Amino acid sequence: MTAVAPRERVQKRLARLGVDSRRAVERMVAQGRVRVDGRVAELGDKVDAASCITVDGRPLRARPAAPPRVIRYHKPEGELTTRKDPRGRPSVFAALPKIAGGRWVAVGRLDLNSRGLLLFTDDGDLANRLMHPRFGLEREYLCRVYGAVGDADLARLRAGVRSKGETLRFDAVRRRPAPAGAGKTAAGAGKTVAGAGKTAAGAGKTVAGAGKTTDGDAAGRNAWYAVVVTEGRNREVRRAWEAVGGRVSRLIRVRYGSVDLPKTLRPGEWQELPPAAIARLLQSGRPADRETTPAAAAKTAAAAAPAKTADTVQTAPGRAS
Repeated sequence: MTAVAPRERVQKRLARLGVDSRRAVERMVAQGRVRVDGRVAELGDKVDAASCITVDGRPLRARPAAPPRVIRYHKPEGELTTRKDPRGRPSVFAALPKIAGGRWVAVGRLDLNSRGLLLFTDDGDLANRLMHPRFGLEREYLCRVYGAVGDADLARLRAGVRSKGETLRFDAVRRRPAPAGAGKTAAGAGKTVAGAGKTAAGAGKTVAGAGKTTDGDAAGRNAWYAVVVTEGRNREVRRAWEAVGGRVSRLIRVRYGSVDLPKTLRPGEWQELPPAAIARLLQSGRPADRETTPAAAAKTAAAAAPAKTADTVQTAPGRAS
């Protein structure tokens, strides 16, 4: 009996091979840029290993099966989380290592004026999973907020505030001293914030550097807060503070799921995660929402398999420290 080649949706195949994130690939298909065996593909079309797939006229070359790669990058202020910018501003992708036959996909974004932890993977399907709200991966930020914000405002932020027709909510928020070096370019790395009575993987730990104040404006109307969110909407943290009369003047992401921003990782440097760290990341969402399908279990197992690279820190493209 002849074995039947496994089939999967064309957008899933393209994302898994690192063409781009699932959402971006779906846009490519909808725009008619993808063909399968010479025919313009539609969302949901099934493909297998024998299918000839082209993107913008270029054949898609299947890569040998390998565990997904994930790197963490310390994004400086002034860099965009985009590949091309009409104004020629710096891109985070320029600092990342090259991948033969693939490309890095950003797991979420940080805006131009924010800095801190960004994750990238060569598996677009994995990127989609790490970003999807139903998996509940926590994103932790340190925020310097200008304005008269009181306990009632913090309670509103936990309960949910309205902004541009959306409800924005902090899973955890608390006031804290300024992180060490907050006025410089060095990162204040963080651990898990105790969830103000809610959530939080690793609740009970404090944010690193909480014992010091170096910013020099504690007597003014600027105050630092540690915030946890789980949805990753556009400018979510800034908009939520604006809804209670605050204005964010500094925003630093210090954690994504189980992955934090090490103090030793300086702005512009990247570090590849070892397989065990990737496996922990895949399991760091809400337990009730974790995938238990055979495919998800296989991905977790692949992440835990031995990899060729681990814990390399780069200070610039192609230059190791």
